[in-house]
Amino acid sequence: MADDTQRLVPDYDHMPVGALHYRIRALDVVELRALRAYEAAHAQRQG
Repeated sequence: MADDTQRLVPDYDHMPVGALHYRIRALDVVELRALRAYEAAHAQRQG
């Protein structure tokens, strides 16, 4: 999953929450669900 997340949004794990909004706007529903599942599994994002 981490490879998929990096493919969808490069540098995803190091982005602050505020920057994600601009990077995920172009993703479709399936891709957003994959990111959400990844985030839920890791739940360590700061800021």
